[in-house]
Amino acid sequence: QVPRSDDEERTFRQCLPHMGLLYSMFPTMVLHEVTPEVHGYLESGWCYCEFQIAMLGKQLSPYSCDALEAIGHSAAAGRGVRDEDNMGATNTLEGFVSEVDAEVGHKHFFKPGDLDDVRCIVTAFALKRMMLDAIEAGDTEQLCTVVDSLETQGLLHTTMDQPVNKALETPLHVA
Repeated sequence: QVPRSDDEERTFRQCLPHMGLLYSMFPTMVLHEVTPEVHGYLESGWCYCEFQIAMLGKQLSPYSCDALEAIGHSAAAGRGVRDEDNMGATNTLEGFVSEVDAEVGHKHFFKPGDLDDVRCIVTAFALKRMMLDAIEAGDTEQLCTVVDSLETQGLLHTTMDQPVNKALETPLHVA
């Protein structure tokens, strides 16, 4: 939250690449109710980020099905299923990033600079999801495309070192 001291900002920046791991690896419960004087759950930039990460990690089910429906998403989103009713029909990285860019620009942030951080974090987790899907499908062409994207964005080493499931396996372990 603002204002951050220089030490808090440094610590925040150091931890930032790893903040979403819990949302992507373990079942997540969305508590969407807010007090009347506060903007809605998905209107908050960081709540939106955490929601997207949990969805990409297929971690919104079973604890968040009621919340998903209350905030206008199908229960399928809790299992990582994207459809026209919840997150759009596009299954490409470019399409997903375009959706996120369009959405995140309208979110509330206490610190406006956090908007770019959320874009980067959600994109990184989308790439990680696409990598895991390519590994599971045995799609080496898609895997190479995702690895190239991660490398281009400077996210390859961080992504390859991070665990992707509750057994703490990295993408290399899963492959």
